[in-house]
Amino acid sequence: MPDALDPSRLPTDALPEVGQLLARCPEIDFLRYLDGEPLIHEGEEDRCLFLVLSGSLVITRGGEQLATLECTPHAPGIVGEMAYFGARMRTATVTTVGASQALRLQPEHLDLIMADLPDLTRLLCKQFTWRLQESNDALQALQKRFDLSPQRHMANEGEVLFRTGELPSGLIQVLMGSILLEQDGISRIVQPQDLQDGFLEPEAYLRNRPHRFTATVAGSAFLLVVALERKESLIRGFPGMVVKLLEGRV
Repeated sequence: MPDALDPSRLPTDALPEVGQLLARCPEIDFLRYLDGEPLIHEGEEDRCLFLVLSGSLVITRGGEQLATLECTPHAPGIVGEMAYFGARMRTATVTTVGASQALRLQPEHLDLIMADLPDLTRLLCKQFTWRLQESNDALQALQKRFDLSPQRHMANEGEVLFRTGELPSGLIQVLMGSILLEQDGISRIVQPQDLQDGFLEPEAYLRNRPHRFTATVAGSAFLLVVALERKESLIRGFPGMVVKLLEGRV
């Protein structure tokens, strides 16, 4: 467990806006993490994000290292920022290397930052830009490998993707975000890791059958939409999923 620090011990070379943020939001936790201690666990449900003032971080997904992040009081880093958009389940693990110090924020604290603290807003925008580039890289790799020619779609909270009984107009793949599935009064939240290759109801798409569920965006989501005429490309690109469908295992 991280140790709570006295805000008066804030590094003297920290950005002035960090002190302003703590003065306006004294409920924010100022924490020290020890070597090997995780700030974020992949798969956990949490709405916190972290402004890391010092230390080194390693970001992993499924045990594979994705990136490292070096943070200083004058150039802090932000991790877990997708919580601001309503993402409920973490998609990666963030672990400290050596000791680190961080502010644990809630999504509403970002509203204050973007309204009144321009230096921290620029830092946040830099992180969002990295996220967008990561998504674009994933999209380009997907297009090159499978030639599905998917359309990108950033969906907002409450958007209905399809309803029970409707025939599919395309196949939706969830790259980031949460989707509410409802059937016969029963509902559940799913994220990409809960779905076969991130696809929503591939059987309805492949067999041209009505959807069994109503799918609604919960929070926000980054989606790819594969057109009906790309079925053969999907079968070539995802043979394992097709076999599981034929065997009734999806």
